[in-house]
Amino acid sequence: MSIASDARFWDRSSRKYAIGAIADHAGYERTLRHIHALLAAGRLFISKTPCVGDMNPLIRLALPAMRAIGKAPYAGVFRAADLSKYISAAGFDILAIESHATKGNDNRPYIVAHKR
Repeated sequence: MSIASDARFWDRSSRKYAIGAIADHAGYERTLRHIHALLAAGRLFISKTPCVGDMNPLIRLALPAMRAIGKAPYAGVFRAADLSKYISAAGFDILAIESHATKGNDNRPYIVAHKR
Protein backbone atom coordinates (compact mmCIF):
# COMPACT_ATOMS: atom_id res chain seq x y z
CA MET A 1 0.00 0.00 0.00
CA SER A 2 1.10 3.54 -0.64
CA ILE A 3 0.90 6.44 1.78
CA ALA A 4 -2.08 7.76 -0.21
CA SER A 5 -3.98 4.47 0.08
CA ASP A 6 -3.10 4.27 3.79
CA ALA A 7 -4.57 7.75 4.22
CA ARG A 8 -7.73 6.80 2.32
CA PHE A 9 -8.12 3.70 4.51
CA TRP A 10 -7.72 5.78 7.68
CA ASP A 11 -10.17 8.37 6.42
CA ARG A 12 -12.81 5.70 5.75
CA SER A 13 -12.17 3.84 9.01
CA SER A 14 -11.98 6.84 11.30
CA ARG A 15 -15.17 8.41 9.98
CA LYS A 16 -17.10 5.18 10.36
CA TYR A 17 -15.80 4.02 13.74
CA ALA A 18 -14.40 6.96 15.67
CA ILE A 19 -17.42 9.23 15.42
CA GLY A 20 -20.13 6.91 16.71
CA ALA A 21 -20.37 5.99 20.36
CA ILE A 22 -19.60 2.38 21.17
CA ALA A 23 -22.26 1.46 23.67
CA ASP A 24 -20.80 -1.57 25.37
CA HIS A 25 -17.84 -3.91 25.66
CA ALA A 26 -19.32 -6.34 23.14
CA GLY A 27 -19.77 -3.48 20.65
CA TYR A 28 -16.16 -2.44 21.13
CA GLU A 29 -14.98 -6.02 20.60
CA ARG A 30 -17.06 -6.26 17.39
CA THR A 31 -15.57 -3.00 16.15
CA LEU A 32 -12.03 -4.23 16.82
CA ARG A 33 -12.72 -7.49 14.97
CA HIS A 34 -14.10 -5.53 12.02
CA ILE A 35 -11.05 -3.25 11.94
CA HIS A 36 -8.86 -6.36 12.12
CA ALA A 37 -10.66 -7.80 9.09
CA LEU A 38 -10.12 -4.56 7.12
CA LEU A 39 -6.38 -4.30 7.78
CA ALA A 40 -3.80 -6.16 5.75
CA ALA A 41 -1.46 -8.45 7.70
CA GLY A 42 1.27 -6.54 9.51
CA ARG A 43 -0.50 -3.17 9.23
CA LEU A 44 -0.78 -0.86 12.22
CA PHE A 45 -3.82 -0.07 14.32
CA ILE A 46 -3.53 3.11 16.41
CA SER A 47 -6.02 3.83 19.17
CA LYS A 48 -6.49 6.78 21.47
CA THR A 49 -9.51 5.77 23.52
CA PRO A 50 -10.81 7.46 26.68
CA CYS A 51 -10.64 4.99 29.56
CA VAL A 52 -13.42 6.25 31.82
CA GLY A 53 -12.68 3.51 34.37
CA ASP A 54 -9.28 5.09 35.04
CA MET A 55 -10.64 8.64 35.32
CA ASN A 56 -11.75 10.56 38.37
CA PRO A 57 -14.83 8.84 39.89
CA LEU A 58 -16.73 12.13 39.58
CA ILE A 59 -16.64 11.71 35.80
CA ARG A 60 -18.45 8.37 36.14
CA LEU A 61 -21.09 10.12 38.25
CA ALA A 62 -21.44 13.09 35.91
CA LEU A 63 -21.86 11.06 32.71
CA PRO A 64 -25.37 9.71 33.49
CA ALA A 65 -26.56 13.21 34.40
CA MET A 66 -25.09 14.64 31.20
CA ARG A 67 -26.70 11.84 29.16
CA ALA A 68 -30.07 12.58 30.78
CA ILE A 69 -30.01 16.17 29.50
CA GLY A 70 -28.61 15.24 26.09
CA LYS A 71 -25.08 16.60 26.62
CA ALA A 72 -23.17 13.30 26.45
CA PRO A 73 -23.51 10.01 24.55
CA TYR A 74 -23.44 6.67 26.28
CA ALA A 75 -19.84 5.71 27.02
CA GLY A 76 -18.70 2.29 28.15
CA VAL A 77 -16.61 2.27 31.30
CA PHE A 78 -13.39 0.29 31.09
CA ARG A 79 -9.76 0.66 32.08
CA ALA A 80 -6.62 0.84 29.93
CA ALA A 81 -5.73 -2.73 30.96
CA ASP A 82 -9.14 -3.90 29.66
CA LEU A 83 -8.61 -2.01 26.41
CA SER A 84 -5.24 -3.72 25.90
CA LYS A 85 -6.86 -7.13 26.45
CA TYR A 86 -9.62 -6.36 23.92
CA ILE A 87 -7.11 -5.26 21.31
CA SER A 88 -4.96 -8.37 21.83
CA ALA A 89 -8.00 -10.66 21.76
CA ALA A 90 -9.04 -9.13 18.42
CA GLY A 91 -5.84 -10.41 16.80
CA PHE A 92 -3.38 -7.57 17.30
CA ASP A 93 0.07 -7.56 18.90
CA ILE A 94 0.55 -4.44 20.99
CA LEU A 95 3.78 -2.65 20.16
CA ALA A 96 3.50 0.36 22.49
CA ILE A 97 1.23 1.97 25.05
CA GLU A 98 1.98 5.59 25.86
CA SER A 99 0.31 8.63 27.33
CA HIS A 100 0.76 11.99 25.65
CA ALA A 101 -1.40 14.30 27.73
CA THR A 102 -1.04 18.03 27.37
CA LYS A 103 -2.01 18.54 31.01
CA GLY A 104 -1.61 15.83 33.65
CA ASN A 105 -3.01 12.39 32.98
CA ASP A 106 -5.94 12.45 30.58
CA ASN A 107 -6.47 8.65 30.67
CA ARG A 108 -6.55 8.29 26.91
CA PRO A 109 -3.65 5.98 26.14
CA TYR A 110 -2.19 5.80 22.66
CA ILE A 111 -1.96 2.14 21.77
CA VAL A 112 -0.06 1.06 18.67
CA ALA A 113 -0.60 -2.52 17.57
CA HIS A 114 -0.05 -4.52 14.41
CA LYS A 115 -2.26 -7.15 12.88
CA ARG A 116 -1.08 -10.70 13.42
